[in-house]
Amino acid sequence: MIRVRKTLGAMTVALVVAAGVSATAGPAGATSKTRTTSGSALIYCLYGGLGIAKVTLTMRKSPSLGGAPTGTIPAGKIFNCKYGEIGAGYNLCGRVWNRWEYVVHNDKKGYVPGACVRALD
Repeated sequence: MIRVRKTLGAMTVALVVAAGVSATAGPAGATSKTRTTSGSALIYCLYGGLGIAKVTLTMRKSPSLGGAPTGTIPAGKIFNCKYGEIGAGYNLCGRVWNRWEYVVHNDKKGYVPGACVRALD
């Protein structure tokens, strides 16, 4: 009886873990890519293509506050999101996080902190 409970418990944990992974993997049809230059995995863009800046954002060459600036997005402006990536941690817009979005705005490209953008309604 104890062995059966342990086995069922392990199966339950496995199902919960699998459900959590599939729920965060992105929508059906999203492709998985690998970045060869840094070795970090690219992930589905948080807002599926379009986002709005919560505050004025500085786009950066790398996913880090220390990355060279490539442009700005004024608060309230819409931008095109190409993909999301895990990068250097930050404490901005009320959140401690390490999620960055690679975006295009006014023909300029760069990374912005994911915590400082929201979905286009």
